[in-house]
Amino acid sequence: MGKHLLWEKIKSGDSAAYQQLFEEHVRLLYQYGHKICKESAVVEDAVQEIFVRIWEKREHLGETDNPKFYLMVALKRELYQRLKKRDYLQQDPQEHHFEVVFSVEEATILAEHQQLNLHKLKLAIQALRPRQRELIYHRFFMGLSYEETAEIMQMNYQSVRNLQSGALKQLKNDMGDIGLILTLITQIF
Repeated sequence: MGKHLLWEKIKSGDSAAYQQLFEEHVRLLYQYGHKICKESAVVEDAVQEIFVRIWEKREHLGETDNPKFYLMVALKRELYQRLKKRDYLQQDPQEHHFEVVFSVEEATILAEHQQLNLHKLKLAIQALRPRQRELIYHRFFMGLSYEETAEIMQMNYQSVRNLQSGALKQLKNDMGDIGLILTLITQIF
């Protein structure tokens, strides 16, 4: 069932859709909540409150194409309100420490995913023309400016910018996410 359809069914009172939403997201919400607050009881209460509130106010829920995002935002707000009431947060909630600790399973999956992306990127870089590969090396691994890259490659400034633009465009076509590409490039060389 599509995310939007699931949400619409919940809004119309479909308890099976509500149960599905709960089962699909409760574990993720507990994990996310524990990154914000270390007290399991507080996190559990907040998660339960989010789902109770969704069911009780289902007829007045707003539209969403991404229930997971909706739930994460709702949980973050609920936890901040609870922590603020208990005086755990003396500063602005947006400045609250957010701890990222991966379980062994999450870390393994992340490492495998990163290795796969690195392999794909290496193949995509090898598919570039030699001058594009050289430019990627100078700009992203060596950290050279456009001017320095132009000098070392004996090209003019605008040609270097154009060459980089073409190289990144090709990598984006091959890989998709340009932010991921730029992050991974620094790990390859």
